[in-house]
Amino acid sequence: MKHWLFGLSAVSMSAALLAFALGACSVKIDESAIYDAGADAFAPPVINCTADSDCKSGDSCVAGTCDLGTQSCKFEVCPTGDKCSAVSCTTANKCGRVSPFTFNAGSFPIPEGLACSTCVGAVFPYVFVVSNVRVHAYRVSDPTDTTPPELPITDLGFTPNTVLTHGRRVYFIGGPTGASTAPYKLQVAWVDAPADVGVTSLRAHIVTEPFPSPEFRFDGAITGADNQLFAFHRVQTYEMNMGVQRDEEILMNISSELDPGMLNFIAPKAYPVNGRTVAFANGRTIVYRPTMLVGTFNFGNSPGSADSNITSDTPLPGMGSPGGASFSTGADGTVFWSTTIRLPPVANQQQMLSGVRLGVPLTAGASAFNLASKIDLETYAGAGFPENPGQNPVNPYVGPVVPMGNGVLLALAAARENSGQTSIQVVTNNNGALALAPGKRFVVKQRVDQVAAAGTEGFGYVVTSDTPDTMTVHTFSAGCQ
Repeated sequence: MKHWLFGLSAVSMSAALLAFALGACSVKIDESAIYDAGADAFAPPVINCTADSDCKSGDSCVAGTCDLGTQSCKFEVCPTGDKCSAVSCTTANKCGRVSPFTFNAGSFPIPEGLACSTCVGAVFPYVFVVSNVRVHAYRVSDPTDTTPPELPITDLGFTPNTVLTHGRRVYFIGGPTGASTAPYKLQVAWVDAPADVGVTSLRAHIVTEPFPSPEFRFDGAITGADNQLFAFHRVQTYEMNMGVQRDEEILMNISSELDPGMLNFIAPKAYPVNGRTVAFANGRTIVYRPTMLVGTFNFGNSPGSADSNITSDTPLPGMGSPGGASFSTGADGTVFWSTTIRLPPVANQQQMLSGVRLGVPLTAGASAFNLASKIDLETYAGAGFPENPGQNPVNPYVGPVVPMGNGVLLALAAARENSGQTSIQVVTNNNGALALAPGKRFVVKQRVDQVAAAGTEGFGYVVTSDTPDTMTVHTFSAGCQ
């Protein structure tokens, strides 16, 4: 199993690894069939309307209404009028019995192994999971359903190692392909989640991007603004007899009828030693650099261009001596930072951790970094847990943090009862002020590097790697007790 969850030397891919890049790449895409109204696979992500009668689904269990404010159709599977209950569609294409659910809303198994810890995405009510065999898409409108409907995805000809979401678009990113006689290509595909949840299949739109790396290696990606992806390449140099690392970035514009041309990686000016690009917010990348005493942050201006440059360090005390870290960005541009907290070092003894802390280094619309709020997700009593317990791979302790929309997050960390297990908690975010939601904590027996997570519209999905050939999708509802 490939794991992309990082300790101190690697920041969670859930927020993303960046690398310094050059120019903007645009992709030629045949969109002539994307919104073919007669083909289920090309169902559009938005259906405009002026009345409910404009919102009809081919599935008799799906009800459509017109949101007059946005003049777009909203579709629901067997609506109950209660956010904490659901109904599944039966084999006779009729709505069945109402099933109430709680915070731990339900789960279902997949008889295949989880491909990686960044291999899950969600756009309500769809959940996408990459296994060691293929990519799955499920309609989880009823979280109590142990066999939710699966939609086949056509035209996805590679195995992704990263899943990212932006709005209602889900990106699948594979590794670079190529040979010494041809330029490397980065495999990128996407699915626009259809507005009509009654569709029975999905089509992936695929493209390959020039990937001018001298090494056959891909070091991560994050989403930027609409139709933008940043891919990264981690480089090591030697300065003053010391090895240091920095990211290089490449901007890809995922849009139609444009020639990508030639691309090169760009090393942004003034990139901090051993920094890492971890997020994108409000038109700028976010660069993080931990030290033994404090975590520092920088903005990346004009990312993906020849003018790409990094601002000076902004240290953010209050998170302790940061260890491993995980990052994510909300739809409004809020950046979330989860990190392990180190106890003061003791001579000739192993470094110990006192807990995992979550903070907000950048609030929505802010032009400067400021630790607006912080909370402890888990605290480890007594001497804490050893940062390097001698296991292989090393336990990272800090897990993914995934926005669920509407001011709520799902935050994962090594459980205080047992660091080899993972706690799953709901965190509320009120304009940057964080708080743990009471009564909404659940523990799974897997370590944080054996799970993947995604969130959407009040629901969170945690996929646990149960064995090399089996996994379970757990659904959590932020609005239910």
